[in-house]
Amino acid sequence: MMPPTIFWTGGTEADRASLEEAKERYDAQVVRVNASVLAKLTLAAVARGPVVCVVEADREAGLALGLGVDEVLRAGEVTTAALAGAIGRARARGGVESPGPTVTVP
Repeated sequence: MMPPTIFWTGGTEADRASLEEAKERYDAQVVRVNASVLAKLTLAAVARGPVVCVVEADREAGLALGLGVDEVLRAGEVTTAALAGAIGRARARGGVESPGPTVTVP
């Protein structure tokens, strides 16, 4: 299972606590970025595995999704459960982890 990359442009103390927990729980690479370098970092991160981005504004969300990140979360709404769901969806979207059983048709 590939570890996720989590970019964040800002957030609350509670967000930071959840992001720190994600480092341990998912072996995530958590990277503080601003919108001006997001484009530069996203392509390589997407090529390596699932990418989640925590953003403060709609404009940043649109930019991140347009660049190919798998999931976007809103700053101030990052919880352990929200992050777990976003990472799970990002892994499924990237084909890193199968969302269900594999069925082989003869």
